[in-house]
Amino acid sequence: MFDLLLDIITFWAEDRKAKGRSFQVPNEIIASSTLGIVSWWLQEGTPYSPSYFAQQIFPMYK
Repeated sequence: MFDLLLDIITFWAEDRKAKGRSFQVPNEIIASSTLGIVSWWLQEGTPYSPSYFAQQIFPMYK
């Protein structure tokens, strides 16, 4: 799962870099933290809707 997330984030980071908006942290940290957040959400029984959850975590990576 980590490798899949890393591939997605790397693709996203390349697009951001082309637009002059690079991430300030390594892609591995973004992938790792995203995996941790989603794992927590699943382990807790998805206490928030997917839409709400995405709205809360997405701004961290803008």
